[in-house]
Amino acid sequence: MKAIKIDKKKITPAYVESLYIEPAEDSHSDMYLKAIYLFKESNEYPAKVASISRILKISAPSVVQMLKKLNKKGLVQYSKKGATLTTKGMKM
Repeated sequence: MKAIKIDKKKITPAYVESLYIEPAEDSHSDMYLKAIYLFKESNEYPAKVASISRILKISAPSVVQMLKKLNKKGLVQYSKKGATLTTKGMKM
């Protein structure tokens, strides 16, 4: 069996972290989008951070952090009043 050469300069802590976190973050994104959609269907819209936190059993600061990431990706519209799905977020 031939050994694989690895360029150690490319293996940064951020690269290694991305291998483990990005796939999980994508699945977490789906959970948040589904939760916001459920609140939309139940007429509790915009979805409040406390409500999302309660339904997903995740701390409020973690919810805020993820909503900010989803906002940057254009999937939700996030403000202190809560979160709403964008057209792009509804398609996910």
